Amino acid sequence: MGENRYNKEFVSTYCVGFEKLANHVKPFTPEWAEKETEIRAEDIVRIARDFADAGPRGVYYAGRRSSWYRNDFQMRRAQAILNAIVGNWDRQGGMVPNASVELGEFLFLPWDDPAAPRVDEMDKNFPLSAKGDGAYLKLRENVLAGTPYPVKAWMIHKQDPLNALPDQGKTLRMLEQMDFVGAVDIQMSDTAWYADVIFPESTYLERQDPVEVLAGIWPVVVYRQPVIQPLYDTKSTLEIAQGLAKRLNLSQYFDYTIDQWVAAQVKSLPLDVPLEHLKKHGVYVPPGFPKYGSTLNPEHRFVTKSGKIELFSERLQEAGYDPLPVYESPAQPPPGQFRLILGRKAYFTHANTTNNKWLNSFMPENRLWLH
Repeated sequence: MGENRYNKEFVSTYCVGFEKLANHVKPFTPEWAEKETEIRAEDIVRIARDFADAGPRGVYYAGRRSSWYRNDFQMRRAQAILNAIVGNWDRQGGMVPNASVELGEFLFLPWDDPAAPRVDEMDKNFPLSAKGDGAYLKLRENVLAGTPYPVKAWMIHKQDPLNALPDQGKTLRMLEQMDFVGAVDIQMSDTAWYADVIFPESTYLERQDPVEVLAGIWPVVVYRQPVIQPLYDTKSTLEIAQGLAKRLNLSQYFDYTIDQWVAAQVKSLPLDVPLEHLKKHGVYVPPGFPKYGSTLNPEHRFVTKSGKIELFSERLQEAGYDPLPVYESPAQPPPGQFRLILGRKAYFTHANTTNNKWLNSFMPENRLWLH
């Protein structure tokens, strides 16, 4: 920005708050960053110039994991701002918005609207967060406190909260105060050992699932079919739900087959016989992608209060948060101690494939790297 290497046309057309951003970042010089990062100032300048000169075909992305430090929210905002000011939005080689494929709708019998509010009280506690993701720690806190109401049953599907959440003792107390705990999973977990009932689910190689759309630059429709019959007495998620519904006299809500569900999903695809195509090929790749520039017109409104890319966020300011990214230096461990940073291995998909002996042979033990 100090050398005017940002994309002036894109910023003036699609962004707001640039002047405030420019004043905000003045103290953060390459020399300041060298002291923080131990990366030479001249290298920082060189990388910044190369990135800016790459223009709309350059992308900065620090990886999907955003749980390294306390200020990762601001780090992600800074990452988005950096991409915005070089104008790489919706351009080939840049940050291209996800495209999707519209599926047909399966008419489920509607449930009664729940009378009780969400236990994690997302609207009250996290008004700016994605509501669909929920807040596990706040949910645990509220359950232990009995607010907004007592919770006495917990059905857990594809989750291992005892292993995944910090402070296992708190999670265990949450489990112990339940009258009933059910676990649906493909293998035993720390949490499943505490369940009253375990519902063994078939693995991805043994079950048929609804069609899904993998959104992206080139979206595809994928269909999972069983490679083998279940080796043991396991069932798919739908079969488990149907069995429970029957016991609870709620069968009318699940009175359909997986084939009927899938047929309704794919009926709108531009294929002669969509279901047979997916059964044969397992995937449908629509023509005409990738597409670039569909949002690059002055009339397009982004999902923000102003309708533009907000380098300075008024919503954050109104909610009492920093409207521009504020750097917070990570806490330094004392001598002889190290900061634990987690990553992922390509051999495994979360815990879904950790008991696959072929994949496990590549990495039978977790490794600890000390730097």
